[in-house]
Amino acid sequence: MRPAEVPASVSLSDERIARWPFVSRGHRPYRVRDQDAPRLWIEVTARNQLFLVRKEVGGKSKDIRIGRFPAMTAAKARVRTAEVLEKIDKGEDHRRPDKSNSGATLADAWEYYRKTLERGRRPRSLRTIQGYEHAFQTLKTFHSVPLRVLANDPQRVAEEHERISEKHPTTADATMRFLRACYRAYAKSRLDPALRPEMYPTSAVVWHNRKGEEKGMGQGELKKWFRDLLANVKDPVRREMHYFTLLTGIRRGDKRGQWESSGVTTLRWSDVSGRRREVTLQRAKGSKKVILPISVAAMRCLLRARVAGRMLYPVHAAEWCFPSAIGRVAEPKETSWHVKKGKYVKTIRLSPVGHALRNSFETFGRAAGIERFRVKLLMGHAVDQDITDSYTNVSALREQLREAAEAVAAFITRHAGCDPDTELIKRLQNQGTAH
Repeated sequence: MRPAEVPASVSLSDERIARWPFVSRGHRPYRVRDQDAPRLWIEVTARNQLFLVRKEVGGKSKDIRIGRFPAMTAAKARVRTAEVLEKIDKGEDHRRPDKSNSGATLADAWEYYRKTLERGRRPRSLRTIQGYEHAFQTLKTFHSVPLRVLANDPQRVAEEHERISEKHPTTADATMRFLRACYRAYAKSRLDPALRPEMYPTSAVVWHNRKGEEKGMGQGELKKWFRDLLANVKDPVRREMHYFTLLTGIRRGDKRGQWESSGVTTLRWSDVSGRRREVTLQRAKGSKKVILPISVAAMRCLLRARVAGRMLYPVHAAEWCFPSAIGRVAEPKETSWHVKKGKYVKTIRLSPVGHALRNSFETFGRAAGIERFRVKLLMGHAVDQDITDSYTNVSALREQLREAAEAVAAFITRHAGCDPDTELIKRLQNQGTAH
């Protein structure tokens, strides 16, 4: 159902589109036509705002998806609409750029690659596309350089990699992988017959190949972590959030404007089922919906967070599992700044936090004897990379996954150096008395 504040037809602008609400899950999307380009529409669903071009084929209307807001602006959508309609009138394939463009540049390749990411069999999330856009902007010096030139001069690409590596080695590797993916997608499309997929521009790049940093805790570090948690984190909601992250290995989550990814900081009470002991991540990594069984200890954690939230942040506690004075906890880092001898000094009150606790959960899961595949499912990792794993009926394993979650929680409790539930309840009661 169309919201009352959204008209059926209007001159589309980025400011207007950004204000329109997404539809609730399970409801039909609504559409708005552009008054400046009558064949251009925007369709608003539960997760996306899609630009559509309507064409007539044999007396019937057919909609062509040309992009997604905000990756494509309203102005660019009008230009693209005119291009698509012109090609249709000429009887050409609107899905492919002009093959006469044999000198395709990196900018042309990125435009083509972005369309495949948005409209492919498995469309990528907006966050992923924004990450690629950042990599594209990092390669500004190559925007107008033909792909043929880059393929024939890999040393030039290697020098650019070294230049970026001086400040950001990890970014340098990620940027070159983006360049390689762009080139490969365009070369395989045969839009430029002179390009060969096997001649990568990055063939001379010396990769850093950095191993993922071992940020997770080991068994011997648990006691100190719990001591720091109880002594240094005064907000009871944040205490429970960190402990819940350790018990579940859940991702951080994020919310930027209308885009949101599911995680501990964006977890809502509507996503929690106490009866089934499950949390639902509506938009996990890759925009997938993931249901995660949790342990009894993690459920108790949520209940204590609800009590603490109602005491301290009653307005926001009705929606968010881990509320704060501004709505929800947005930053899991526990740091403070103070002046010492005329200089600002940073103090870390608790470490590890956030994603490092996710790494710790994986470590403790393996230490508790849980097989790799079940740890993978508990962490919400994709299981379609291997053909055998993709045959698995994950929903049929929920009870076994609950048992695995209990085993990890029992391992953590056994090596915490205290009874976490008792200590956290004691501090929550003291908070209630003080409040």
